[in-house]
Amino acid sequence: MTKEIYDMSTKTILKNAFVLYKDNFQTLISVSAFITLTLVAKQLWEATVGGKLNNSIGVFNGVTNLIVKFGLTATTTISSILLVIIISNFYNREEMSLSRGINVAKSKFWRYVGNSILLGLILAIPLLIEITIIRSQLSIIPKIVLAGVFSIPIIYLVTIFSFVMYLVCIDETSAGRLSKSKELCRGQFFKVLVINLVISGSLDYGFYIIKTIIAYSKVQSVLTNIIVELCAYSWFLFSTPFATCITIELIYRLLDKKDMVINDKPLENTDMENTINS
Repeated sequence: MTKEIYDMSTKTILKNAFVLYKDNFQTLISVSAFITLTLVAKQLWEATVGGKLNNSIGVFNGVTNLIVKFGLTATTTISSILLVIIISNFYNREEMSLSRGINVAKSKFWRYVGNSILLGLILAIPLLIEITIIRSQLSIIPKIVLAGVFSIPIIYLVTIFSFVMYLVCIDETSAGRLSKSKELCRGQFFKVLVINLVISGSLDYGFYIIKTIIAYSKVQSVLTNIIVELCAYSWFLFSTPFATCITIELIYRLLDKKDMVINDKPLENTDMENTINS
């Protein structure tokens, strides 16, 4: 197979990602629905039983609450890893049974947690500085200027390491994900910033944005809260698989463009391009 340097235009990436999403819609929505249900279950637990256990006295109640919350969080995380693995396999036209996919996702759980903690530590200092500036008693103009200046390293770090958690899911090699993510972004920084953080990020985190806006609004009726929750979770259900398709599409195109390999083999795939052009 002759290797093809893919078109890296934003339009092409989004178009191909939508084809990937549309062609595998039923499977992707099924996995996304399960993730959504685990989020709903966690919220319901915290609002009912979990809240009562937190306010009660006793080691047993505290441990029970901790175990249930950890179980729900772990289930959500493993399901999210599974979604990335499934989309990656669809992109590469590789077959994997659901049971095999779940086992692979489970095997990556602690590695996923470890890399999440590592990224949190990397971002901790600039984020703490940014929060300190925002909460300071400085006048508005100096505060805006300083916040803008210190947001630059945050945006830079978030962008160059934005592929790390995806590489945890799809790269079987044991290390080097930080350097691989950084290398993928080299020479493509603004492309990654726009596609992966602005477009894909807006889709992925629209769920939280909707809930945050309503949380700080003055409209807090029961009916309004129910409608908002339904809208937020519906957004999450349909947008999360598409946002993940966008990022997977971008990752494999960058890997191909830079002649990089993961899993000890070159990543070549012209099938999606042929699907678009046919």
